[in-house]
Amino acid sequence: MKLVIHSSPLEGRDEEFNEWYDTVHLKEVLDIPGVASGARYRVRSAGRGPGTEHRYATVYEIDGNPEAVLAEIFARSRDGRFQLSDSIDAAGTRMHFWEEL
Repeated sequence: MKLVIHSSPLEGRDEEFNEWYDTVHLKEVLDIPGVASGARYRVRSAGRGPGTEHRYATVYEIDGNPEAVLAEIFARSRDGRFQLSDSIDAAGTRMHFWEEL
């Protein structure tokens, strides 16, 4: 199963956002039991159809219970175990679990 997170930094803060995501946040999420790996992506072009509202995506491989992983993400966000950056557009962030067909 994959957990896909779509996110964008606040305007003009890409460098700060990417530094935080690559050196802090990715490692924090990978420390959660049930998260096996993660990779970040930047949108290259819109391709066909309407453009994307997000400039970045992170794809995590989940080998544990997805509900438990999601609960742990929310718990760590609330209690301060995640060092969250104010460079992220938190309100615009989206996350979805994807299962292989």
